[in-house]
Amino acid sequence: MKINEELIIIFVIVLAFFVRLLPINFPIFSADDARIAARGGMLARNGEDELGRRFPLIFNSAEDYQLPATSYLTALGILIFGKNDLGARIPFIILGTLLVFLSYKIAKLFVKDKVICFYTLIITAFSPGLIYFSKFPNEFIISACLLLLLINFLMVKKLNIIVTSLIIFFMFLSTKILWFTTFPLILLFLFINTVLSKRDKIYLILFTLTLNILFVLSFINIPQGSRSLLENNLSSFNDLTIKNGIERLRSQVLSAWPTILDKILFNKIYVLIAGFSNWLQHFQFSTLFAQLDKNGEFGFLGVGAFPKITVVPFILGIFYLIRQKEDKIRYLLILTIILTSPLFFLFPKLRVEHLVVVMPILAIIISLGFINLNLKITGLILFFAIFEATVNLFFIKSNIKSSEAFRPFWINQLITDGYELSLTNNVAFSDNLTEDLIPHIQWLTPVNIKPMSLDLTYPYKFHQTELTHIKMVGESNNFYFCDDQIYSFIFSTKRELEKLGEKAVTIRLYKNDLGKEVATLSKINVCIN
Repeated sequence: MKINEELIIIFVIVLAFFVRLLPINFPIFSADDARIAARGGMLARNGEDELGRRFPLIFNSAEDYQLPATSYLTALGILIFGKNDLGARIPFIILGTLLVFLSYKIAKLFVKDKVICFYTLIITAFSPGLIYFSKFPNEFIISACLLLLLINFLMVKKLNIIVTSLIIFFMFLSTKILWFTTFPLILLFLFINTVLSKRDKIYLILFTLTLNILFVLSFINIPQGSRSLLENNLSSFNDLTIKNGIERLRSQVLSAWPTILDKILFNKIYVLIAGFSNWLQHFQFSTLFAQLDKNGEFGFLGVGAFPKITVVPFILGIFYLIRQKEDKIRYLLILTIILTSPLFFLFPKLRVEHLVVVMPILAIIISLGFINLNLKITGLILFFAIFEATVNLFFIKSNIKSSEAFRPFWINQLITDGYELSLTNNVAFSDNLTEDLIPHIQWLTPVNIKPMSLDLTYPYKFHQTELTHIKMVGESNNFYFCDDQIYSFIFSTKRELEKLGEKAVTIRLYKNDLGKEVATLSKINVCIN
C-alpha cells in the first residue's frame, strides 16, 4: 500500500510539472514580466541591472519597487538554460510543482485522513490559478512556496534554527506582502505547536520581529519607500473617499459637541470597514471559481483560482471547519485570515495576485468538503476539475485573446521584425503600441539599452526610455523632412499615421488575435524631433 501511495504522489507531481511546463511560451510576458526576464539576463551576464547597478537589492519598475528574490531567481534560470523562455520560466515552474508537494505535506499536518491529503494534492496540481502563476517570473509563487516551507518547519518537535531562519530571511526578500503576515503567522504556529521548546519560541519571535523591523525601516529610508508603501500596500489610509467620509460624519455633529468625542467616534477605524469590504470582494465565489481577474492579466479566460465545480466541496469544507472541535483543523480559518490580511489595507484596489499565498490552504478546505460526499460524486468533481484545467491548457488561443491588453501575443513578431530592420536601417516605434514596449524589446532582442544618468539611485515608478539605435516616438514628437538622421521604418499606431500623412508607404499591417489592426509598418524618409 505504501508503494502505491508513493507512486500516486509521484505521478500527480510529474503531471503537475508538465501542465506547468507546456506550452513553454504561454502566457506571453506582460511588460513587467519582460522587464524582470530582461533584467535576469543582464544579471546573469555581467551582474548589472538595467540602470547599470552592480547586484542591487532593490529594483525599479513602472508600478513599484521590486524586492530582489524574483529577479535573481530568474537570473539563475537564464544562467543555466540561456536567455529564452525556458531559462526565464523554469525556476517558477519548478517552484509551482514543489508547491503541489508542499500542499500535500501541509495537509498531512492538519488532517489525519490520507485520502483528504490526496485530494489536496490533486486540487493544487490542477488549480488554474496556481498553474498560471507558475509559468512566468513573479514574486507570488516564490512567497507561497516559502510560506509552506516555513509552516512545515514550524510544526516539528525540535526547531532547525538555521533552516527556519533562512526561510524567514528569504521570505522578507520575496515580497512586501509577507512583511505584514510573517510575524502573525509565527505567533499562530508557536501557539499551535505545544511541544516546541520555550527557548526556540523566544528565538523565533525575537528573530522574526527584529528582521521585520529592519526590513521595513531600510525600505522606508529609500527616497520613495514610504510613498511606495502607502500607494501599493496601505492605500486604504491614503484613500480620499474614506478621508472625506470621516470628515462628512464629523460635520454632522453640533458645534457644541466635544472635539475629543469626534476623534473617538469618527477616526481611521473606518479604514478597516472599507478594508473588510475589499477583503470580501476578493473572496467572492466569482473570483475563486468563475474569473480570477476581469482583464485576463493573471488568469485563464473565465476561470477562477480553482475549477468551477470545486465550489461545492469548498462550501461543504467551510461548514465542516465551523462544526469541527479539533483545534488544529479549525486553525485553517485563522490561517486564511492572516495570509489575506494585507487585502484589508488595499481599498479600493483589487489585487487578486495576493490570493496565491492562500490558495494551498483553500485547496485543503476544498478537500475537506469531500468528506460529506460519496465516492462517485467526489470522482465526478475531480474529473471535471481536471477536465476544465486541461481544456484551458489545450485551447490557449482563447486565453491569448482574453489578455490582449496586458499580454500581447502579436508584439513578439513586431519586435523581431523591427530588430532585423534596425541592423541595416533606422527604426522607430510608437510608444503606445502596448503598455510598455522597452522591456519587450530588451527581452526579445540583443539590442543594447543605454543606462540612463539618474539623480536618484532608486527612482520610483521608473520607465526605461533610452535605446542605442532605435527611436521611441511619443505624443510630443513630430516628423519633418531632413537630410540627416533619417528614420526609414516606423512601427506606428493611428496616432503617428496621421502625422506621417500620405507620403508614408505601408509595408505591413499587424493584427491582434481578435483580428483588429493594432500596428502599421511604414517606410518614409523623415526625421523626428
